[in-house]
Amino acid sequence: MPANARSTALTRPSHWRIVNVVRRSAGTGGGRLSSQSPRWRRRPRRPPQTLTAQGRNSSCVRCRAWNSPSDGANIDRMPPRPRRRGGSHYPIHFISRSLNMTESAKHLARLWCVTAGLGLPAAASAAVIHVPGDAPSLAAAMKAAKSGDEIVIADGVWTGVGNLELSLSDKAVTIRSQNGPARCSIEGDHQSEWLRVEGPATRGTVIEGLTFRNIDGYGFRAENTRIHLRRCVLSKCHSPCLYLRDVEVTVTGTTFEGTTLGRFDLHPPDAIMGEGLNLTISGCTFEDNTGGNGVVAASGPRVLVEDSVFRANLGGALASTSSGNVWVRRCSFTANEHNDGSIVTLRAGIVRVENSRFLKNSSTTDFAHGIVDLGGTRVNLVDCEVASNRGIGAFLAGEVVDVARCSVRDNSLSGVRTGYAIRLTVAQLNATGNRGAGLYVVECDSAVATESAFSSNGTGVLSEKTPLVMERCIIADNAPGGGVNSTRTDTLEVRNCTIRGNRAAGRGGAVWGQSVRFVNSAIAGNRADTDGGAVACRNVEAAGSLFYGNVAGADGGAIQIFQGDLSCTHSVFYGNVALGGHGGAVWARGGEITTRLTLQNSTLWDNEAPLGPQIALDSFSTLFVASSDVMGGRAEVYSPGGDEPITWKSTNIDADPVFVDAESGDFRLRPDSPCIDAADNRAVLESATIDFDGRTRFHDDPDTPDTGRGRAPIVDVGAFEFGARPICTGGERLRARCHSGESGYTITAVVRGALPGARLTVESGRPTDEPQVARVNAHGRARAGFHVERPRQIEIRLIECGLAAEAGCKP
Repeated sequence: MPANARSTALTRPSHWRIVNVVRRSAGTGGGRLSSQSPRWRRRPRRPPQTLTAQGRNSSCVRCRAWNSPSDGANIDRMPPRPRRRGGSHYPIHFISRSLNMTESAKHLARLWCVTAGLGLPAAASAAVIHVPGDAPSLAAAMKAAKSGDEIVIADGVWTGVGNLELSLSDKAVTIRSQNGPARCSIEGDHQSEWLRVEGPATRGTVIEGLTFRNIDGYGFRAENTRIHLRRCVLSKCHSPCLYLRDVEVTVTGTTFEGTTLGRFDLHPPDAIMGEGLNLTISGCTFEDNTGGNGVVAASGPRVLVEDSVFRANLGGALASTSSGNVWVRRCSFTANEHNDGSIVTLRAGIVRVENSRFLKNSSTTDFAHGIVDLGGTRVNLVDCEVASNRGIGAFLAGEVVDVARCSVRDNSLSGVRTGYAIRLTVAQLNATGNRGAGLYVVECDSAVATESAFSSNGTGVLSEKTPLVMERCIIADNAPGGGVNSTRTDTLEVRNCTIRGNRAAGRGGAVWGQSVRFVNSAIAGNRADTDGGAVACRNVEAAGSLFYGNVAGADGGAIQIFQGDLSCTHSVFYGNVALGGHGGAVWARGGEITTRLTLQNSTLWDNEAPLGPQIALDSFSTLFVASSDVMGGRAEVYSPGGDEPITWKSTNIDADPVFVDAESGDFRLRPDSPCIDAADNRAVLESATIDFDGRTRFHDDPDTPDTGRGRAPIVDVGAFEFGARPICTGGERLRARCHSGESGYTITAVVRGALPGARLTVESGRPTDEPQVARVNAHGRARAGFHVERPRQIEIRLIECGLAAEAGCKP
């Protein structure tokens, strides 16, 4: 062939022939070919004929063919000569007409059509191998198959030689049943494995619609590959049913049932066991299996379990240790048992469990773990129900822990236990009926609980070595540990909360701790068997709060202070009782450190005790009372040292405060109350500028003479400001904008048209953000900001006024 000729070498079955490939030489003129090419003689054009090859693929291969002598001396048709100057390149491929495709095509691995100009094979379709139609066994079918082929297994029970102890390492195939897992099963004898898949060449292997029964441990092993297991049933197999290593695996719609410990007892018994996984489990059922650390024990960079059911498994349900993320969503865990650990144990960088239910599970382990045991850099438990379990409901540990919109009830120990977090956020948690604490917090750098309810637990909230803030929460009917136990916590802040009906076998029916601050909260109907019917603490600060109907078996019907300080302003003490001794409202007990009581702008009325119906001091205590309404005046204050430790200001009054309905807990003032405009503006704390109803504290009643101190308007005595306007007058506007910076983004909220002097609480839509308090200036404006690490859409809410705005951050 001349140097300027073009040749294409293709491998084809022998009965396919390329008759000739020619190139018209530059400069040879007209229709002449190069000297080594034969002379061509045109024949009349004949219509093309269509050849159909039927092979293993269901589609047809159609090629054009022309009559041509077998020696290639003549060509039926030449392509039209292009009208171009100079040499032209004509790659022309001809296929002999003399083809017999009927039988031979069945054995073709690929059908080739030669395409004009390229000379490349057409895309091959996957072949389908039927067992036993095309191959007598699975082993034979896998040997004959090429990568991308499909092996279809007929109905029946497949077992024995050729169907067990299989290996796949050089191809990726699909193995499926013809009519689903109910009609097609692979049967073992608890002595044989089924299939080993390993190596990059097997990536994309699919197993679908089969039942595996009585397969031995490591029955299905996969390493260094990517596989899909769909709509299968693994029944009564020795564990682990699936052993996976360095695999990307998706398990969908598959049932694992009756897995038991096999001869590989050196490893934990699990239905699925693996490491180095990118694992996705979706729509699966795990029932009546025996596991070691969980019927699924997996580790790797990513684990996702969704829409699955774990029921009546022994040895736990799910255990995962991941260097990346673990995500469990829309799953159900019911009636699982573990004698030495948790039902679900997840450790990863980011762990998120959402929209899942954990019901009637049992763990007989110690207090260190829970039914749900989560740990990681960031841990999220969201929209979950954890109920009626034996053990701690949920144990959460991580740098950042978020619990939101969960129901945790009727567990035999604590509902939620969390600890050692840099930041803990609990939002809209409903913890009720747990024998331990509804929420148990240990050694967190900061913890915030908002809009949550803790009721009918052994203890409502138990906090150790953690600064805890509770806002807009309800703590009710907890016993015998009381409402909040913070004895080993330096600071506890209670804002806009209700703590009622709790009982403590010892001190502090509502709160027992070191230091507590109450802001606009109601502490009512609590009981302590000894001291402090409502509160027993070293240090207490109360602003705009109500203490009524509390009972102490001994001293301090509402509050007992021991070697610390009480600072109380704009609060009401009503109907509290100390049955055994001192201080119907407050009992101050000193010692090596003097206890100091300061009460201003407050009301103490109808409290009862044998000694000091309103207030009682011991020998190491002092008292300062100013601008307050105290029933019986100085006479109802007990002090063994006489008047020496007491400072009683002339601004105090002894007159019926004229509440709207004190017996029903309504301590608002009637128009004829002597407490209106009778307090001291200088005593108003920063935390008390808003009254219990959320209205501005500074308001003048034109029908009442000012008897208090300071420049008008004069504030009222007690927790409610008579006639005050609400903070939100209807003219407020809220705007939110995003600004980029070096450290991320800042969402800035601006309030306009608000009441000057009001304090407005601004929140983002993220439970991890601390609420921002904005002070409205003289122009009715206030500003608050939130830091955002990455671009996102954030909703900003003005809590008091019910306003919302959104700001979008863009990169």
